[in-house]
Amino acid sequence: MASSDSIVSRSWFMLLALLALAIAASQAIAQSTIIVNDETLAAETVSIFEQAYQTRLKPGRYWYDPVSGLWGTEKGLAAGQIHPGMKLGGPLKADASGGSTGVFFFPQSPLINPTPRLEPSRDT
Repeated sequence: MASSDSIVSRSWFMLLALLALAIAASQAIAQSTIIVNDETLAAETVSIFEQAYQTRLKPGRYWYDPVSGLWGTEKGLAAGQIHPGMKLGGPLKADASGGSTGVFFFPQSPLINPTPRLEPSRDT
């Protein structure tokens, strides 16, 4: 019959082994996750995107502006431009690229009309 000390030791060993497996599994998931505008992309979305652009996406956190098509790493500058208007991730946040200037190239405020209009000349 095993002593109570050896049973406790084995129980602790098993608990630590399970904890190590859980940590390894969560790290593997985190290392394969692609997050755009604070939303995790579904595996199907990633697959479609990779096929369309003939490239592999690196796991990480990104921002994407659906108006301009600009994208970059979260809190980073624009790294490139892809097709605008795609539904990738959540809504673009004002601080997605880490900027603090308050300047927006493509304002989405209802108070600002982003579509320029031609006005007739008054000099005639």
